[in-house]
Amino acid sequence: MSITVENLTYTYSKGLPNETRALEDVSFQLEPGEFAAVIGHTGSGKSTLMQQLNGLLRPDSGKIICNFLSKM
Repeated sequence: MSITVENLTYTYSKGLPNETRALEDVSFQLEPGEFAAVIGHTGSGKSTLMQQLNGLLRPDSGKIICNFLSKM
């Protein structure tokens, strides 16, 4: 399975005074058999990215493509 993330952007509390941009223009691609680690400081968007990948949050813009037909 390959995963492609293209120009992903997400904002919490959009349009409110406490609006916070959590992800901005994030792009990467993981090919079958590849591994990746997501590390960073508190508040850097790690959990928000994972919630985008598992469908708990929907991006403001950009897209996530999961190709389940890729060979390993």
